[in-house]
Amino acid sequence: MHSSTVEHGHQIQTGARPACQELKQCATRLLAAGISIIPAVGNCNCNCNRNGSFVDKFDFDIRFNTKDAVLEIPPLRIKESTEVRWRNLIAWEQSRIRIRCKYTSYALFFRGLICCKHDIGWLEKKGMIVNESNMSKEELLTMFRSISKGVEHMDSSYSELCVTLNEHRVKRVTQVFHGFTTITWHNCRRMFEVIMFYWSNWYHILISEHIPTVWKFMGVVAAIVLLVLTIMQTYYSARSSG
Repeated sequence: MHSSTVEHGHQIQTGARPACQELKQCATRLLAAGISIIPAVGNCNCNCNRNGSFVDKFDFDIRFNTKDAVLEIPPLRIKESTEVRWRNLIAWEQSRIRIRCKYTSYALFFRGLICCKHDIGWLEKKGMIVNESNMSKEELLTMFRSISKGVEHMDSSYSELCVTLNEHRVKRVTQVFHGFTTITWHNCRRMFEVIMFYWSNWYHILISEHIPTVWKFMGVVAAIVLLVLTIMQTYYSARSSG
């Protein structure tokens, strides 16, 4: 385990509890609720050496300014080794008793913050996610969705923050209208993603299992044409007899 990834001191926790996804609002919904999400500029150098090179370390200092409705998230740098190391750290936390499950809680927070690849794209654009790997948005989405799967314990690192974000409501009329249009468009994009996901899977199954060769493809086309001609013949026969 890299010493730069483990937070020394203050590791004993007084009561781990069953893990649950506390953050119920993704990035798009938080924006629709009037919350500004920005990278924590003050912490941007905490993961760097004196020469400016990146140190492979997580920054858990996520803050929310209730007065200005600003959520500050330190940049999360995704490198080739990030997913494997993050999973190992979560597994290490889950196998120990009376330690702080900060990596687990951090993963659960991001799982709630990201519900689709558009959230990832927006967070990348604003600098909260820095993708230094070759992972696509779809692969990043899969990572955030699955990295905390099966965890049994978390700590209270972000409990108060999540409650505040979940209960935040828009106050101005203009923000209400903007939030409604944003959520509607967001839901449409998510529905389109789901449709494309299932279509891609069905198409892959059709090609790989049912028509893997040209001859089988021609057979399927011939069967479809024959079915269409049969339906047309039945229709015109019924129409002429009537």
